Amino acid sequence: MVSKDAVLMILTDAENTVIELIKETAENLHYHGKMLNERYLHHYFSYKLQEKLTAIDITSQASIKIHPEWPTSKKSTKINYGKYKKINKRYIPHKNGTAGFIDFAIGDYNKPDIGIEFSLKNGWSYEEIVYDFIKLMDTDNPFKLGVSYNAILREKEIVSKKRLDELQNRIENTVKKAKKRLNGNIDPNRKLYFLISEISREERRHWLYDQKREVFLLI
Repeated sequence: MVSKDAVLMILTDAENTVIELIKETAENLHYHGKMLNERYLHHYFSYKLQEKLTAIDITSQASIKIHPEWPTSKKSTKINYGKYKKINKRYIPHKNGTAGFIDFAIGDYNKPDIGIEFSLKNGWSYEEIVYDFIKLMDTDNPFKLGVSYNAILREKEIVSKKRLDELQNRIENTVKKAKKRLNGNIDPNRKLYFLISEISREERRHWLYDQKREVFLLI
């Protein structure tokens, strides 16, 4: 179970709603074979979030609060936040780069408070998640809370012994590499909620990023 006391930070109502929904997803996600991909997470999250927040109604004049595939830079809407460039198969912040896209941003379209990224794979997708962490931590982006949920699905059992140690090291190195590429361009006041699940047919476990200690803890 993902503890409700796992993150000790002062949250707004919207932030708390998002985190509780991420926890609920992690606790209840089941292995459904290789048919599952990240889009299933996107649609499930959007559906459940709109039950809790009045978020998207493009048929009314009410402001839209959930923004899928939110661009960190877009000339037509005068958004000018983080820019990124792929060099030698690695994404880095770059003033001459292009927009990064956030799976979901929540709040004012021009300056959202929450950025959320997802991944769902059969293993640890190192470079993809480094890039997600970069976008969520980058001080050039406006977020007050950065959320990342990464699900690793196992056809048989979750890893153990040496393979578990290797996975733990890969997870730790992912956030270290993201910080290194940001080169200090990190907002120390931004709240981060990075949750990782490893899920098989019968078992599951979770890692949560301890922002103060800068490590991922098994919970």
